Amino acid sequence: MTVFKNYFKIIRGHTKAIALYTIIFMSLLIFSNSTTSNTNVYKKEKAKIYIEDLSKSDLSKSFMTYMENENKIVDLKGKNIDDNLFYEIVTAYIKIPKNFDKERKVEIKKSQNSKYYQYVKESTNLYLDQISTYEKAGFTTKDAIKNTKKDFQKKVKISLRKDKGPVLSESTLFFFNFLSYVFLSQIILVVSLVSLTYKNKNIKQRNLISPMTKTKMNFQILLANISFAIFSWILYMLAFFILNRKIDLTSRIMYLMINSLIFALSTVCLALFISKLINNSNIMMAVMNIFSLGSSFLTGVFVPQEILSKNALLLGKIFPSFYYVANNNMIANNFTKEIFLKNIFILVGFAIGFSIINLILDKFLFFNKSSNN
Repeated sequence: MTVFKNYFKIIRGHTKAIALYTIIFMSLLIFSNSTTSNTNVYKKEKAKIYIEDLSKSDLSKSFMTYMENENKIVDLKGKNIDDNLFYEIVTAYIKIPKNFDKERKVEIKKSQNSKYYQYVKESTNLYLDQISTYEKAGFTTKDAIKNTKKDFQKKVKISLRKDKGPVLSESTLFFFNFLSYVFLSQIILVVSLVSLTYKNKNIKQRNLISPMTKTKMNFQILLANISFAIFSWILYMLAFFILNRKIDLTSRIMYLMINSLIFALSTVCLALFISKLINNSNIMMAVMNIFSLGSSFLTGVFVPQEILSKNALLLGKIFPSFYYVANNNMIANNFTKEIFLKNIFILVGFAIGFSIINLILDKFLFFNKSSNN
C-alpha cells in the first residue's frame, strides 16, 4: 500500500490550503446554524400607525381598540403628521371623522413605503364590514360591536406546511444542503492536488519504471480518495451533532446522513474526471470554484429549488447536486422512500458514469503518449 500511504503524505504537504478551506466551511456552517430561523412558524406583521379620533363614539372607540390589537399605535399628538409619514416613523395615519357613526368611513394617509398600507386598509374595511353585516341582520350597533369583538378574539391555528410527519428544522436542512458545496470544493481540491503531484514529470518517470502496475497504482489512489471522502463526511457529521446537541438521531436524520455519504463518494469520481483534464494548479483552483459555485446556484444549494426557474432546474439536472438536494428537501418534508432510492440510484449512476469515462481517458492518454514516444 505504498501509493496509499504516499497519498496522505502529499495531503500533509498541502495541509495549510486544506485546513484553510475546512475552517472557512466550518465557520459558514456554524454561522448559518446559529442564525437560520425557522420559517415554518407564522408570525403576524404589525404596522406602525397613528389614529386621531374626532368622533369619540362607542363605535370609534371599539374601532381603535381593534386597530391597536392589529397594529402598533404610535402617539404623535401635537406633532407634524406629514413629517412623521415622510420619515416613515409611522406607515399610516388614520383620521376618524366626527360623522363616523353615520358615514362609516375613515381618512387614511400613507407614507412613501406603502407596503403596509394595503394591510391597514383591509383591516379597516374588514372591521367596518363585520359591523355592517350584524346591523343588516337586525342587531343594534351596540350588539354588533359586541359580537364583532368576540369574532376577532377567536384564535386560528395557522400552519405553513401540510406535512403530517415531523418536519426538520430549516437549519438542519440548510446544513446538509450546504454540504454539497463543501464536498464539491474540498474533494475536488484534494483529488486535483494529488493528481497534479503525480503528473509531475520526474515523479511520472519514476512511476513508469516502478514494478507496480498502473492498474494497481490507480486502485490505491482511488481507495485513498474514497478514504479521504469518508473522513471528510465523518468530520462534518461530528460537527453537525456538536452544533445540534439536543437533536435526536431520527430516521430522517439517518436518511440525510446516508444521502450525504453517497453524494460525497460520487463526488470522488467527478473530482477524478476533472483532475484528468487539468495540468495546472491555477486552472484547477478556478475550475473548482466555478464548478462548485455554479452548480450550487443551479441545483438549490444557495437558492431553494422551489423558486428556481424551469430553465435553471432543467440545467441543474445535469449535476449530481440536484438529486442530492432534492432528496434532502423531500426528507425534510414529505418523505417518500421510492423517490429517495431513485435519486440515490441516479447519484450512483453518475459515479459509475464518471468512472467509465475515467477509464476511457486513462487508456486514451496512455495510447496517446505511447504513440508520441
